Amino acid sequence: MVATSNRDVAKALAVIYGAVATGFGMRSASSLVLLDMTRDTSMGVSPADVGRMNSLGQLAYALGKLFGGAGVDRLGGHRSLVAVLATVAAALMSMARTRRKSWSLSGAFAISRFATAVVWSAAVVCIRGCCPGSSHALNLGQASIRLGSSLGSFAGGLVLARLRSWRRLLEIAALFSSAMAATLAASSLTRARGPSLRAQSLAEFASSSGPPPEAVQPSAVCARPMPVLSALRIAIAEPKLYCLFASTMFVTPTADLVALLPQVLNDEYAMDDQTIGAICASFPLAAPPAILLSGFALSHMSSRAKAGFAMAVQSAAITGYMILARKPPQWLLSPALMAISAGIVPSLCCIPPSWLTTWAGPHVGLFSGLQDIPGNMLAMLIYSQIPLVVKKRGWKAVLQLYALQVGLGACCMAAFQLLEASRPTEGSPFLMLETSGGGQAKSLFED
Repeated sequence: MVATSNRDVAKALAVIYGAVATGFGMRSASSLVLLDMTRDTSMGVSPADVGRMNSLGQLAYALGKLFGGAGVDRLGGHRSLVAVLATVAAALMSMARTRRKSWSLSGAFAISRFATAVVWSAAVVCIRGCCPGSSHALNLGQASIRLGSSLGSFAGGLVLARLRSWRRLLEIAALFSSAMAATLAASSLTRARGPSLRAQSLAEFASSSGPPPEAVQPSAVCARPMPVLSALRIAIAEPKLYCLFASTMFVTPTADLVALLPQVLNDEYAMDDQTIGAICASFPLAAPPAILLSGFALSHMSSRAKAGFAMAVQSAAITGYMILARKPPQWLLSPALMAISAGIVPSLCCIPPSWLTTWAGPHVGLFSGLQDIPGNMLAMLIYSQIPLVVKKRGWKAVLQLYALQVGLGACCMAAFQLLEASRPTEGSPFLMLETSGGGQAKSLFED
């Protein structure tokens, strides 16, 4: 369905952003639930059990990224978003119904993380359909992730403080997720007016290769996406992809601090649920303005300037983690967390989505999912070792490790930007043009 006005596009984007915020808000709320489970003696859940559940959840999240992206490209972003929100609601309700520590509890938690992993891949496809080529729309989508995470932590902590029941919190979260899924199902995610994929492809073909050979008429040329296996073979030879994936791998666990933060605050400061929720909310709260301001600034920079910018802002995140490692006074916690969040979002939320949308083209869902797998596997490994590390050396060692990872991620991002400066990405190599008469297919922008 084609949008008749910018108002239709704005409504569609608002629904998409609401769905994204809901999905990641549920993730923040479930992290608070795990902490409260350790206080419920009838459940028999220990901090070590929470570590194992977080590790299993990261594995499920990585699997969701691995298989979900390709599934979104095939199923479509709209239907995928509806399906994942409904799945999250069912998983949270199942967790609320468990009466003791069991595999059903761990399984429901893993399913919720698997579904959450698909949210952003589906949103990218939806946003690309509504606003082709709009990096600003992608930045707003990333901002909605952090806003949803902040609201999930704040509202979750408030509900726990008032109702004093993690089961009620899960039930409320499940109902909210179900309502968002129903709203999304009833909405029509319209496409903005603009050239079709075929028209864009022909324009790219003409600009990169000159006129079609032997006076082939444009009507005789059609565009089609490259098969997935062929696309993966090309991707393996792209060095920029390795640098981008390595940067994301190191930074992803540090950006998921909200999964550990409730336990850190409980162990180090013995805070109540409402205070924990409020402080946890400050971590993603700094991200939306940082994403929007960074996105605007990056759009006016060269690739070499972007490398310096990313290094500068990530140094703020390193400083924030070093402050946390020293167990600062409570008034300094929120500023340190906001510095961390604002420092890591440009390299995690602004640069990769914009570049992948251009480079991955018809396979943007696949590569948006694959991008997060190394980072989530690293996070899974870290979570599995955290109970042992904390027991021997305390949370200080974990936070120092996160500071080191941010530094390594900054180096990888700088390498990516330098490669991009030497060989700018003009389009996707995965979009094929061929003549209707059976002429040989040609990959656009392939070296």
